[in-house]
Amino acid sequence: GGSLDPLSGTKDFKVSSIVVDRRINWSRVGQAESRFGDAPVPEPQPTPPSGGPTTSPDPEPPVTTPDPEPTPPPSSAPVVSELPSTLSSEIRWNPTGTQYYLAGYQSGSEWSANGNLGFALDDFSRLRPGWRQSTGSWQIRYATLQQTNPIEGNSNIYLPVRQAASQAYVYRFKARLLTAGENKRFGFHFLASNGSSSNRGTSYLVWFRYSDTGADKVELYRATGNQMPDINADAIIKLETLDWVEVTILADPSTATISVWMNNYPVLTWKDPDGLHQGGSVVSFRTGNAQVQFDNLKIFQAVPSGGAILSGGAQNSPFPNKSSGNTPSGRVYVLKRSSRGWQRETQKNLLIR
Repeated sequence: GGSLDPLSGTKDFKVSSIVVDRRINWSRVGQAESRFGDAPVPEPQPTPPSGGPTTSPDPEPPVTTPDPEPTPPPSSAPVVSELPSTLSSEIRWNPTGTQYYLAGYQSGSEWSANGNLGFALDDFSRLRPGWRQSTGSWQIRYATLQQTNPIEGNSNIYLPVRQAASQAYVYRFKARLLTAGENKRFGFHFLASNGSSSNRGTSYLVWFRYSDTGADKVELYRATGNQMPDINADAIIKLETLDWVEVTILADPSTATISVWMNNYPVLTWKDPDGLHQGGSVVSFRTGNAQVQFDNLKIFQAVPSGGAILSGGAQNSPFPNKSSGNTPSGRVYVLKRSSRGWQRETQKNLLIR
């Protein structure tokens, strides 16, 4: 295609053209000049497509197409749209619409999830071996995770969880501020590269700030190379000491956005102009000069466009333990979004054979 752009005050005109092939490769911009009523100026020879953006004294933004969504590895597993009650062989679960899922398995008397597969599931009935304490005083009290040191300005407990660069994740937990006063803080690092660093290496932090005299706030920080100089986004909220709040965080690399909800009410959305960090290896709870309780940590991930591969019985599978009799040893937690926000979480128990 091309455009006719008469040059003001003359009988000259210029034709610009660009060509795209089926692989969305764009050619360089070609131009030809002519004059009304005169013989055409010889057209320059076209330049073969280079595969890169063209340049000119006043370049147009390059045409880009989004990367395709990740697809699961090749599998001959049957595709199902509904989760079965019994899982005896590998399946590819491909439900309708956008859904987020957490694959949990029963280990003894508690339900857990495989962090190597990007999941987390902890009700804090005890401090499980995966957690690593760095700063602060972390204890299990009343079946919750509690940071009890009101002086520590940057407490840190972290959990290894593999977070892939191309995957969307939902982080959900409950929190309760126990300390009243000015500038009491708590929050959560995710897509983090180094759990033992002060700002968790390269990470994002959703940070809640309570004030006795001013406005309470939720803040979002982006750390790179353990440096976190500025607030990237913030919003005024209402926090109350001793009240539980449910925090939901969605990190979506396809849109480079991070969104935060409190008790299913949207409070903050921010788009990273540089794109989201390229995955992470840990998540971390953090407090600042406050005693805080945390509970019911869950990490979901989006069902891929080609479906989620579900299998059981192997050590690194979503459901490593086989069922004894008719007692389920697998469970899938599901989250869906609607125009009104997050729908009620559902779950499906699975017999693993």
